[in-house]
Amino acid sequence: SYQDPLLLPARRAAVPAPSPEGHRPSVAERELSKVYRETNPEGTRRWIEIQQRAQSAGLAPTAQTNEVTLGAIAATRVPILLIAGEYDHGLTPEMLQVVAARLPNAEPHLIRNAGHQAHWEQPEAFNALVLDFLRRHPTT
Repeated sequence: SYQDPLLLPARRAAVPAPSPEGHRPSVAERELSKVYRETNPEGTRRWIEIQQRAQSAGLAPTAQTNEVTLGAIAATRVPILLIAGEYDHGLTPEMLQVVAARLPNAEPHLIRNAGHQAHWEQPEAFNALVLDFLRRHPTT
């Protein structure tokens, strides 16, 4: 998880707020696009099940103690593949462009009709981007 001061305010603003009635968005509502949740209830159910198993096994992501900034990432000088979903709350399309502008070796890609879990929602599109990137950068 990145901790860059430039991006944290935008990231916080992108996360869905509780409704006026006090409903807090579920993990699925934050991570999966509305399009996916509405058109693929079985995939959504399976994703929630995997998340719950990971959490109960202590495998769910935890807060990181190291600070990851765009400057630190840019200093690595390795090719970087940036993938965000069109409805991503973790790396919004706007933030994707800001990050790409700050990372000279980055290739930004936006997957349409996907949320933060684009690899789950659109595996073919996600895998095609990753495989193409790896083919073009075989030694890095």
